[in-house]
Amino acid sequence: MNEITQPINIQDQQQAMNALLVELKRSPDLLQSTYPAYSTILEETLEHYLKQMTGVSASPSMESLVTQLNDRLYDELFCRLFEVLRQAPENSLEWKLAMHELLHQLQPLVKRHSHPDYQEALHRTWDWFISRYREFNPCSDAVKQSLVKWVNGYLYWRTRDLRSGQTVSISLDEPIDREAGATRLDRISDTAWQAPTLDGIDQLIAQQQAQATKRVGEQLAQYINEDPTGELKRCHPRKYPACHAQYLAQMRLLEEPALKFEAIAATLNLTKAIVHNHWYDRCLPLLRKIAIRFGYQSE
Repeated sequence: MNEITQPINIQDQQQAMNALLVELKRSPDLLQSTYPAYSTILEETLEHYLKQMTGVSASPSMESLVTQLNDRLYDELFCRLFEVLRQAPENSLEWKLAMHELLHQLQPLVKRHSHPDYQEALHRTWDWFISRYREFNPCSDAVKQSLVKWVNGYLYWRTRDLRSGQTVSISLDEPIDREAGATRLDRISDTAWQAPTLDGIDQLIAQQQAQATKRVGEQLAQYINEDPTGELKRCHPRKYPACHAQYLAQMRLLEEPALKFEAIAATLNLTKAIVHNHWYDRCLPLLRKIAIRFGYQSE
């Protein structure tokens, strides 16, 4: 007599999966995030893993399952955040929320050292990350692992710089063992580090933006003084070539204190109205376009 194989009870299996899903969501060790898109990422990732487990006789332990899920959740979340950072306008609320969440999630993952200048090295690292995040390619099978390695690599060498009193820029991709193909980044130790406290994310972002604005201002000031293409001197009222944009910009923007329109008009033997109108109608729009070339982003 042939042995009768009992059919799989699909309903019982579904109930077991639903119970497991509830238990996973309640786990305090599961990655937590208040980022708006995270709930969708969590649901999709859980659904993916539950489908993989369907029909598997030996289910992994809860601890092992949470560890696997967290790795996948980090990868999915980081990919989503980098996608937003690349698509949203910098300084926009969407961009700031994504950057804030990315730095917040990196907080417990970066390494820490007992060196007294470590906090300064960490500050430089976050400042560097905010300005260079576009150089990281998140399209890999282990986004979390490669991102943490990238950030920790820069942090490690900035700590070394401060320890030795050097400020030389070191390439993390520079080979240090050509036979083994190892780079500086590959040789960073994973020992004797602890997670730091990351304070003032918003202040760091604001500081980075202020530094970028300062750089644009310095470039614009040099451009005004040199007027390499002559476009500033060509910008003048038709009958008054001496009232050109370069001269007005030097008087209004570069002089300390800035000259008032009455004083500028007197030097040009013109009325205040001519100078005032030309400044606001043509000079400022031109200067704004030049500033945008240097990376200025208007609100």
